[in-house]
Amino acid sequence: MGFDTHLRERIEAARSRLAPLRIGRHGQLQEWLYDFDEAEPAHRHTSHLCALYPERQIGPRSTPELAEAAEITIERRRGAPGWERTEWVEANFTVYFARLLNGDKALAHLRGLIADASEANLMSYSAGGVAGARQNIYSFDGNAGGTAGIAEMLLQSDGTEIELLPALPTRWRDGSVRGLRARGGYTVDISWRDGRLTNAGIHSPTTATVRVRYQDDTVELAFAADEEVVIGPE
Repeated sequence: MGFDTHLRERIEAARSRLAPLRIGRHGQLQEWLYDFDEAEPAHRHTSHLCALYPERQIGPRSTPELAEAAEITIERRRGAPGWERTEWVEANFTVYFARLLNGDKALAHLRGLIADASEANLMSYSAGGVAGARQNIYSFDGNAGGTAGIAEMLLQSDGTEIELLPALPTRWRDGSVRGLRARGGYTVDISWRDGRLTNAGIHSPTTATVRVRYQDDTVELAFAADEEVVIGPE
């Protein structure tokens, strides 16, 4: 495989000109280059939080100050009168809090998505009265985002590290999940009891090495092609 070094140099030069992420006077993550107050504080859009999810420019371990600013941004939106609580907002807040490693708040928004923005058949909808809609309108965003939120609560990965049960809600005391996918082609099965990991099976399709994290502990695992390794909480 070849590499276009000239294109890469152009991209790196353009990226170096981008403004850095900044924290505003309210402690929030700035949405704009300058610290403007929101014209619509209750608006459903939080595009600047893409640095938290799906990207990984912000995280509680890597950038704790920015992570706190991201949470303040979320809470300011939630607390604004007339907050536009649509189905994909609840889905977004689920994945945001999962990335912030707060499983209980993630679960609260997942429950809100199911209870307040989904039909009896669990198809999510954008509520009438928001964005000019006269009635509830089916929207796939809630279904896709909600399942992504559940996955992020149970497994996160960035290509170099796989984290097990990063945002497990306290109410999910016992459980198991099979077939979650981690970056790098890994397939992961996880079981837990009393809120603690009991075991995890990680399968790699190729010869590879990856770091696995559970809470504050990490271990480096080396895989042969098509090998599964089973680990426990220790």
